[in-house]
Amino acid sequence: MSTSTPHKISFELIVESGRDWLEWIDAASKFETVVKSNIDWSSLKGEESQFVGRRLKTTPPPKQILLNAVYITMVAGFEEYLRASLKSIAAHLTGQKKAYAEFQKDLIRTNIREAARLLKRMDSPPDYLQFNEDDLCQVLGSCTPGSNAVIFNGEALSEVEGLIRLKNFCDRAAALGKKIDLDQFGKDSKIKEALGQKSSSSTREVRKLLEAELTKIATFRNRVAHQGGSASDVTDSILFAHRGLLCAVADAVEIGLK
Repeated sequence: MSTSTPHKISFELIVESGRDWLEWIDAASKFETVVKSNIDWSSLKGEESQFVGRRLKTTPPPKQILLNAVYITMVAGFEEYLRASLKSIAAHLTGQKKAYAEFQKDLIRTNIREAARLLKRMDSPPDYLQFNEDDLCQVLGSCTPGSNAVIFNGEALSEVEGLIRLKNFCDRAAALGKKIDLDQFGKDSKIKEALGQKSSSSTREVRKLLEAELTKIATFRNRVAHQGGSASDVTDSILFAHRGLLCAVADAVEIGLK
């Protein structure tokens, strides 16, 4: 495990857990094949014998369902990592306890706009966000010329659409003062490797490939979310490739936000 932020570690644990489940299921099938011809039936009691017999006759459930479950959990974990990264930036800004005049006006406007936008949704908030109107009102009250300490609301500032494709994430991070963009990802050696590109590949070429692959990930995620077990896009190779890519992107995000 790398030395990472807590939210990065949480994403890594999700990835590792998904990999472990797939390996465990594959090993279970192989294990049954190995022991099947070596069972000492005479040593088994009645119920034990019946259980083992039923078990050996059981047809394994479709692997596609497990692949889909692991895939959508992994992608959701990646999205949550990106949201948590934005929340962390907001918390850092609040922790500085700077007066209104010490922040750029564009940053203050972003804070006001997003807090107000979330406040408008207080009767039907997104399921994945937790907030209350009192906190948002405090944010708005702190964004006035006389304020000695501006408050930045992480829930509001992390409510960004299309996180998987990264562009909106980069735009929001940049609005919060972090210089990170898709060209930086296009230069990253781990991302190049995950995309099967040479170290000499141009930034523009890698960026285009990255954007295309992230669009595929978003599409696969949506299909699994809406079709469940009947979605059949995800294969072992696709899961493996996208797992490597998302991990590489998360590493690049971690570096870019420092």
